[in-house]
Amino acid sequence: MHVQYNTPGELADALAKDAHARKAIAKHFKVSEAALLDYIRTNLVLTTTTTTIKVPNYGLTPKGYMYYKISTFKPGLKVWATRDGKPVIKWICTNPITMTLPTPPAPVAKAPAPVKRVAPPPPPPPVVVEKPVVVEKPKPVEKPVVVEKPAPPPPPPPVVEKPVVVEKPVVVEKPTPPPAPKPVEPPKPPVQKAVEAPKPVLPLVDPCTLLSAGAKTRFNFKYGKVNYADSKNDKFGAKNQTGLFGVSFDIQQSPRTATSLYADYVRNSHQAICSESLGYGIERRVYLHCVQQATRPFYGAGIGNYKSLYQTLPQQTIGKPSGLGGKLFVGLETRRHTFIELGQQILKQQPILGNPAKKVNLNNTYIAAGFRF
Repeated sequence: MHVQYNTPGELADALAKDAHARKAIAKHFKVSEAALLDYIRTNLVLTTTTTTIKVPNYGLTPKGYMYYKISTFKPGLKVWATRDGKPVIKWICTNPITMTLPTPPAPVAKAPAPVKRVAPPPPPPPVVVEKPVVVEKPKPVEKPVVVEKPAPPPPPPPVVEKPVVVEKPVVVEKPTPPPAPKPVEPPKPPVQKAVEAPKPVLPLVDPCTLLSAGAKTRFNFKYGKVNYADSKNDKFGAKNQTGLFGVSFDIQQSPRTATSLYADYVRNSHQAICSESLGYGIERRVYLHCVQQATRPFYGAGIGNYKSLYQTLPQQTIGKPSGLGGKLFVGLETRRHTFIELGQQILKQQPILGNPAKKVNLNNTYIAAGFRF
């Protein structure tokens, strides 16, 4: 797909319409088509590289076969990556740049912001109401009783007017109204600052780390032909094609190296002389690159103990040499774990029993084919 999209939703919708590209990418990542579209919508973001990285760039041939090449991404190149910065798909051409879909990071739960509590206003002071003053009315003044002596009738007594009592008006004070409480403003919600999502930073990832996942082979078998070298003092086994059988077991593996325990058996028959040799020890092989889905060359060496039996017919033993030996080899391994190997066995020359002046040269060159599982 050579159309660029700017959101995960647009990319997922485009793949949903393009059945050819959708099936090829889902098959490459070894997931279902529905799981691929859901992963793109929920886990991928569009970002740019910040450093120079080397990644495998997978493409699709017109016949539907996947191929790859190692591409160098310079800073600023757009890629589809996970939220923690792992690159997954190249933006400009929608090519996968990893073998599997990385596990998405777990979401981080944010603690809720504390809510400020506002204390209630204090109660208003109690209102003191004064009792009204009650003024009692004055009692009327009684007239004094005058006992008159018998006498001529007195003149009529003057009329005495009753004094007018003016009552003072009772002033009742109005109760002072309580002060109105000050209005309390409602608490303002806390202002949350917009937090920008951090831009994912693409770390410098070793492509060998991304491609090392998957099944690993442990057992190795090979079969081939051997060409013995010429001896200086004897033409024993000179340039004879013989059989070789080897088996080994990997005790340590990494994307570029492997360490194995091995055993090699060689049998030779030349005219009236027959020889056998068995070597066992430890070997180390090194691959020139780590992509297991492609043909890759390798080289290595081994060291161990070699026991040999060489005799003349009829069954007359000449010698049984035994000693330290080794081998050097180079080869080519396919993505189906079949390989072809060219090597040189280096053994110490041994004297023939009864004739120490003559020595047998068991050094040989072999070529073998095999497989690993």
